[in-house]
Amino acid sequence: MVKHRSSNFELLRIVAMLFIISFHYVYKSGYIFDSLTIHSVIIKSFYFLGELGVNLFILITGYFQVKGKFSIEKLIKLILEVSFYYIFTFFIHNYIYIYRWGFFYI
Repeated sequence: MVKHRSSNFELLRIVAMLFIISFHYVYKSGYIFDSLTIHSVIIKSFYFLGELGVNLFILITGYFQVKGKFSIEKLIKLILEVSFYYIFTFFIHNYIYIYRWGFFYI
């Protein structure tokens, strides 16, 4: 079975990733939005684009999930993946404290 790739959705995913990266960059910058200047408007627009990127990712994922067939194997695989990453990040955060070692204090 040949899978058909939708280039327009792939491009939209890439743009959404860039929006999310810009959101994280602005969020971690520590910039305070007190005054209304051109710089704060530009930075706030990157902040909103990041939120848009997350929503785009959810919509694209939902679109492809609706088009696909439901299988119990996919559901079990998803539950196992989410559980693995939950336990892994819990271990890192609570026992290794890797978030306090980096350049930014997270």
